[in-house]
Amino acid sequence: MVVVKLYLYFKEAAGRSEFEFPEGVTPMDVLEELGKRYPAIARAIERNDFIVLVNGVPVPDNDLRRIRLKDGDIMELLPPASGGF
Repeated sequence: MVVVKLYLYFKEAAGRSEFEFPEGVTPMDVLEELGKRYPAIARAIERNDFIVLVNGVPVPDNDLRRIRLKDGDIMELLPPASGGF
């Protein structure tokens, strides 16, 4: 199984912090499924207002449909960081 962890407003929108998905899904498959279940997550995805990490490594937008998640992978869904000096 693939563990999907949600943070901040994604966690709040879903009412939980963790999901499991079968191996072989893409990060975009996960995003689309979460978007179907939770309208607030769908809106964030439509606005491209998210960051995806797989095993701690950021996934570029153009790889969201290309890479397949494997058993034991951890995908994290976070809001984009902002701020600075």
